[in-house]
Amino acid sequence: MLLDVDTERRAIALFQRLIEPGARDTRDAQLSQTDPAVAQRVRAMLARHQSATERLEAPWQQEMARVVLPAMLGPFRLLHELGRGGMGVVALGERHAAGFVQRVAIKLIPAWHVDSTRRARFLFEREVVARLQHPHIAQLVDGGEGPGGELWYAMDVVEGADLPRHCDQQGLDLRARVSLLLDLCEAVAHAHRHSILHRDIKPGNVLVTAEGQLKLIDFGIAKALDVTDSDLTQDAAPMTPRYAAPEQLRGERPTTASDQWQLGALAYEVLTGQIARQSADAPIVAPSRCRFAPDVAAARGLDPAALSRRLRGDLDSIIMKALRNAPLDRYAGVAEFAAELRDWLAGRPVAARASERWYALRKFAATHRWAVGFATLALLALIAATAVSITAERHAREEARVANRTAELVSDMFLSRKNGMNLPSMTMRDFFSHLINTAAADRELPAASRYRLLRDLAPRAAEIGAAAASEQAARGVLELAPRLFGTVSAEVAQAHDTLTLIALVARGRAAAEEMQAHVDAAASIYATLGMEQHVDFLGHLRTRARLQFILGQREAMLQTARDMVAKAVGNPDLSVSLQLQARVLLASAYEANDRLDLAAAEGDRAVAEGEALLRTQPSFAGTVEWLRSSACDWHARANAEIGLARCEALLKQLDAEGKVDSKNGHEVLLALGTAQGKLGRSEAALATYRRAERALIAVEGAESRSPAMASTQRRIGARSFALGRYDDAEAAQRHSLDISSAFMGTDHPDTLEVRMELADTLLALKRPTDALAVLPGDMNLAQLSEPQHIRWDALRRRVQESTK
Repeated sequence: MLLDVDTERRAIALFQRLIEPGARDTRDAQLSQTDPAVAQRVRAMLARHQSATERLEAPWQQEMARVVLPAMLGPFRLLHELGRGGMGVVALGERHAAGFVQRVAIKLIPAWHVDSTRRARFLFEREVVARLQHPHIAQLVDGGEGPGGELWYAMDVVEGADLPRHCDQQGLDLRARVSLLLDLCEAVAHAHRHSILHRDIKPGNVLVTAEGQLKLIDFGIAKALDVTDSDLTQDAAPMTPRYAAPEQLRGERPTTASDQWQLGALAYEVLTGQIARQSADAPIVAPSRCRFAPDVAAARGLDPAALSRRLRGDLDSIIMKALRNAPLDRYAGVAEFAAELRDWLAGRPVAARASERWYALRKFAATHRWAVGFATLALLALIAATAVSITAERHAREEARVANRTAELVSDMFLSRKNGMNLPSMTMRDFFSHLINTAAADRELPAASRYRLLRDLAPRAAEIGAAAASEQAARGVLELAPRLFGTVSAEVAQAHDTLTLIALVARGRAAAEEMQAHVDAAASIYATLGMEQHVDFLGHLRTRARLQFILGQREAMLQTARDMVAKAVGNPDLSVSLQLQARVLLASAYEANDRLDLAAAEGDRAVAEGEALLRTQPSFAGTVEWLRSSACDWHARANAEIGLARCEALLKQLDAEGKVDSKNGHEVLLALGTAQGKLGRSEAALATYRRAERALIAVEGAESRSPAMASTQRRIGARSFALGRYDDAEAAQRHSLDISSAFMGTDHPDTLEVRMELADTLLALKRPTDALAVLPGDMNLAQLSEPQHIRWDALRRRVQESTK
């Protein structure tokens, strides 16, 4: 019988997998999914193998059963066995040193079991674990060769349940389960970035601690992406058939798409409580079509019908795309799969359903009911105002023209496909940009109508991140206000301040010089009108303080905040809401000046007043929630232990309400990470910061370049550095520096601080030349404090000495 080379290669690879311990029970299932020619060849090889090895197999198993753990391996005393398999034994070990006890999981293979193939595979596994430094991957601690010739390595011991069991034991809802799946995706994507496939992603290899920290373990069958087809030491490693991708069962070369399929299979099980592949030849049904027992649904906080509804649509599409049979039909990578899950958490449209007619419009309307309703009501209000003016003024011909023009404008905004605009495919930002562009460009609409519409749309567009459109609307308001109200009017002053705030949020330091002129113009108008005690002037003070912060004028910002508190707090003519805003501004100013105890105290006053207000005015719930998250951050900075307790309690509340993926949730997570870091819990802090990053992405999108993202990346960089994960630290710090330079300016103190932190990381990576490039000699250091200036000079000297 003549066989082609490819068939023989695939048969050998599959044969070597099927003879591994643990693979026998699934041999028939794997062979049934394999090319018939390959399956026939493998069956023949298995028959000869069984005949030749039956007499040797029992003694080998008996020898494995008689393996006795050595008392010591390296510095570790072995306590007891945790498990064993075809590659050896896993034991619990511990060492006592410098007043602490460290427990580890030690994997070893006995000396008599170490042949060249197993040695190569074991050493490769140890290399993989050492290479991957990530908060959601169990870390290598030590390794070597034992006194009896054993090969061993020690890694973090993970005490917890596997992912599906943890989710059920904790009664996690679908959102919390998806958040944990995102932690897993990050770990797998990290391995892929380091050219490593895991190839055995299953419940037993994904553990979650009692604190909710996910860890991916056991890279025993991992494979380097750059090995050749002939490298059977790694390519022929065993697998778990129930969770193996179709191409793995067919004996084909695995890719990152294979790990993605396994992620999809595990996600299926975590969400539904059922195995994705029920049998070798049965098709995988969509998650929502599973038959859910009441206890399965109850573990997710739902009844069976509600669980089916929650899974139907987006989650069905995401999971089923990851589980497609052909690798090229799945997502382009694990990062893209994760992005879809984040979009589901944020209520955004998912790409897996992009081809469905009207899907984007339905999702858009469901997620942003307030915005669509607001835009619709604003336009209907224009029509209603026009109708009233027709009746009142009886200028039938002219007012009829205006009414017709307003109706045409509504049609253009919602129905027109001019310039390629197609409402069903729009994002939220596209939608507001379209509204503002249409309103601003229409010169037939009366100026007063355009002014009202643009004035109301500008802040709403800013809230959802349509920065350019928001600034365009604000400039339109400033253009129209003098024509309608006169050049010296409160409306014009407000227009100057509104444009300033929106431009600073959108462009940061790049807009500061121009905005200084607008703030000065507003101040001049208020002075001329004698309105320094008016409520509108308080808004002007907030705008001025924001500009001072961007410019690094911290003392001036503090004085402005004090002026606002003096005018607002205790003033019976002002609302409690304005008084709260004044307190928050003062707390923020204290924070900016590193007076954290005063910031925390002022924050507590604001929270107390807000909670008192909430008892009579429930509509202030959102404001109070924001006050609590801000106070949580100030306390975490001022006193880590107090901050930790407050932040954990607040996070638990947000988690129960499904509000973690929000701006408030992001702020609480950052504060919690700060407290954890100050208390020396760097691993927990890094995991918390990563969760904060996901929460922010859920709000702002994966391409976020906001100050909040810069701050998040900076904190991730600092914790990664503290843990010795310098590659991850560099990536996060460069991300933060890129955003901060663009937003705050290259000479802002925060930007210069990030530069110094990045230089420290580059020195740790033994790259002094790169570190010197980060600390150029021509930087403007005028805004640095004296201690910061001293640190900059000392660091630059150390870098220069390292380059010699």
